[in-house]
Amino acid sequence: MVNPSENNKSVEPVCGQGVDYIRRLWELGDWEALSELTPQATTSPADRKQVTLYKAIGLAQTGRLDQARPTLLSLAGSPEKQNRAEVVKALLSSLQTSLGKARALHGDGEGAFRHFIESAKTVHGAELPVQLHKARIRQQIESLGMDAELFLTPQLQEKNALTLPNTSNLDLSGDLSFGLWLKLHSWPSVWTMIAGKFLSDTENEFCLRIKNRTTAQFFYGQGCKAVVLHTWNPSKYFNTKQWVHLALVRKGGKFSRLYINGIIRAERDIEGMETAEKLTAEVELLGHKTDERVLDATIQHPWVTNQALTSLKVRATLLAKSGSLNEYGYQRLPKGVLNLALLDEVELEQTAQARWQAAEAVQSLDYHQLVDALESENLKVVVVGANDGKNNDPLYEYLATTKRKNTVVLIEPQRQLIPYLEENYRFHPDKHIVNAAVGPESTITLYGVKEEYWEQLDVSYARERGWPAYRAPTGVASSNKDHVVSWLKKHMPDRNPERAITTFTTSSFGLESILEKAGTKGEIDVLQIDTEGFDDQVIYASDITTYMPKIIFFELVHLNDTRTKALLNFLRVSGYDVYSVSEDSIALLTVKN
Repeated sequence: MVNPSENNKSVEPVCGQGVDYIRRLWELGDWEALSELTPQATTSPADRKQVTLYKAIGLAQTGRLDQARPTLLSLAGSPEKQNRAEVVKALLSSLQTSLGKARALHGDGEGAFRHFIESAKTVHGAELPVQLHKARIRQQIESLGMDAELFLTPQLQEKNALTLPNTSNLDLSGDLSFGLWLKLHSWPSVWTMIAGKFLSDTENEFCLRIKNRTTAQFFYGQGCKAVVLHTWNPSKYFNTKQWVHLALVRKGGKFSRLYINGIIRAERDIEGMETAEKLTAEVELLGHKTDERVLDATIQHPWVTNQALTSLKVRATLLAKSGSLNEYGYQRLPKGVLNLALLDEVELEQTAQARWQAAEAVQSLDYHQLVDALESENLKVVVVGANDGKNNDPLYEYLATTKRKNTVVLIEPQRQLIPYLEENYRFHPDKHIVNAAVGPESTITLYGVKEEYWEQLDVSYARERGWPAYRAPTGVASSNKDHVVSWLKKHMPDRNPERAITTFTTSSFGLESILEKAGTKGEIDVLQIDTEGFDDQVIYASDITTYMPKIIFFELVHLNDTRTKALLNFLRVSGYDVYSVSEDSIALLTVKN
């Protein structure tokens, strides 16, 4: 709190601090300090007007209306609209402050809070930080001779697991959407459930849990096994003591998505995978009753539904309060179960608005939505590392079903995959298949898995998705032999990986040369890359400053820190913003050079 007796011993210390310091006095509501300002000591005419207004408000708030009135009338009568608007906002703000003090004197803490907050918002909008709200309220309450802590002490949520009522018979084994606002007070040190319809690791319709600051999971049970859909690093997206919005969407047999603050941060194709085993249990929050672990956290506005929501609807829940969530038909906690102190509610409101605006700015990182939003009359897509063009390709379903005109160039260095590409894209009237690699103009050596070893591999994700035998081993082909060796050790642990590796060479060209040979030169809308650790070299060889792809879909996960940093810097100076989506990255063109 600013102490007037210390800050106003002379004119110079107050005005000498500058208008920014005086504005801080106003933000805090130190009316005594403002009333003793001397505007004449301010040299800038514009600043002098501002200081004059602050002084007048200080006089009015300390009961010296006769001294304040001439200044306010003079400013309000100014031909400058900005001056009049400032006076109106200042008077409205002062009125809210007076009403807040009156409420406080009558013991209405919540009413006082609202008036004090509106007082600040009248002038500053919603931009004033919550800590300044607290300082301002403390200043006003203590000026009445009252204990501000009685008003400011948060009513912390009890550290107990909660249950969403009427969810035991809600079928969440297939389509599912769930969301909540979460504020962690400390990171757990063992697996602790955030939310789940859960009996055990292998018997649950869904479970979102966190182990520590670097590991969290979304998974479900199938009676005899647990199926992990997403493993992610929570500290990458939020810290303790700050609000974060988490949401899950699972479309049975189609996809699973993890949203953080309204943006898709992990997405997985689950076509062909079995749904969860249905069970009778309530949805629990912040822990599970059988293991007695409770998450040290506060939550707000939890909801669940057996629908697979669109990204637009998920983003809408960032701003939704309990009442509107109820109108949507989602299952939620009864009114009054979760209560926050008013300033904590204000903090959540401000956070929700900021996170919603950020999510809207990128329109979510739903890859299909981003592609569909492009305005090109003839969508031009280039896929580097196309494999068979279908299995595990994030754009195949879109290109196979969209009615918009499009041209697709499919570039694949493995000759044995070209017949599969031809077959899977037989439907497409304007496809161009090229057997080559994108890179420096020469040849490139690649390492793959010998065909006679394909049936000996144990690749659970390929088996769950029903991939053909060739898809997983050909998908790991790379210019980095160690990458292939590491993969073989994981999926063929009882065999010597060196014996299973084959080496082959293929022609390598810059993207310009490939497009020229395919007869498809010109700007690119989408550049999709999956080359197992060679993605940065593909981007460097793609002349993106000439072709200006609006979207670049690629992987950073196989690059070391030095290469990752260099690639991100290259994309940034080339006019791209880069977003992480699980193991993939999306670069969106923002500046056209």
